[in-house]
Amino acid sequence: MSKFLDHFDGNIMEYPRSIWRKMWGWRPFYWLRCHTFTKYHMIDCRNDYYDLSPYKWGWYDRCAILLLANFNILAEFMEKEHPGKFIDWSADPHQAHAWSEMSELYHWWKVERKQEQQALSDILAADEDKDWNDWFEPIPREDGKEKYWAMKPISDARREMYDRYNAEETRLNQKDEDQLIRLIKIRMFLWT
Repeated sequence: MSKFLDHFDGNIMEYPRSIWRKMWGWRPFYWLRCHTFTKYHMIDCRNDYYDLSPYKWGWYDRCAILLLANFNILAEFMEKEHPGKFIDWSADPHQAHAWSEMSELYHWWKVERKQEQQALSDILAADEDKDWNDWFEPIPREDGKEKYWAMKPISDARREMYDRYNAEETRLNQKDEDQLIRLIKIRMFLWT
């Protein structure tokens, strides 16, 4: 009971006003604003304007969402908060390094990554034999009811193309990871 009485702070007349302020105050208006207009608590992971395989809505693998969320936060920071206008990044060597990293990562995310992904896609686009029907050959069953389909042997040129594609995809995945690590190292500078 004494903890309950301690809540009054010795002034019984202050209690009705302070309880209203603690329970309501401006919180309902702020809650409404944050859940309808500004949505500070939500991260927009859509990237339909600078990615070859854009994510717009629905389920997406967590490994991809992790990359999208972090770099979209960086893009939102650079585009909406305009840190180059309000902060003197040359005042401190650590800040200068962070600004350089932010600028490079932002440019990579908005421009260079799409070009890299396009070059990766172009490797497979060079395949002349795109008709899937030519990739398989029918094998009739002994009873004549259905056909089995078996994949034809892969030519050396196609195998070389797939190996080149896989090597480039592995390199780009490693680059995504390296860029994400660079972003995490400067995360404490993302404020204005």
